[in-house]
Amino acid sequence: MSADPIPRTGAPAGHPSWELVLTDQQDVAAVRRAVQELLATAVPDELLDDVVVVVSELVSNTYSHSQDPRLLRVSRFPGGVRVELEGADPSPALVDESRTVLVLDRLCTGWGVLAEPNGPSRAWAQVPDDVR
Repeated sequence: MSADPIPRTGAPAGHPSWELVLTDQQDVAAVRRAVQELLATAVPDELLDDVVVVVSELVSNTYSHSQDPRLLRVSRFPGGVRVELEGADPSPALVDESRTVLVLDRLCTGWGVLAEPNGPSRAWAQVPDDVR
């Protein structure tokens, strides 16, 4: 896990950002399909593949180890895509010794969890344009 390079929500002005409101225990495959449709013309295929894997891991991990996520935000930045998953649970949504951590370490330039003391936690991951 690394420090959050962009410690804010949403994309900077002029950069596209998409949000999906997730229902309780929404099918992870449906979330993947929605992300593929949203980003199909916005990013190269190789980057899209990595973003879809990261989204799948974050959503699956959050369903397994925390309360249901409520909002998925995907933002295009120069150099990559940022994925944010906001949950209802104020505790961190990622378990340190999991497959998700291995995937995030491999595909992302940074990732982590931002936990608000009295609000929802937000898992984030930065997926670079230069596919590894």
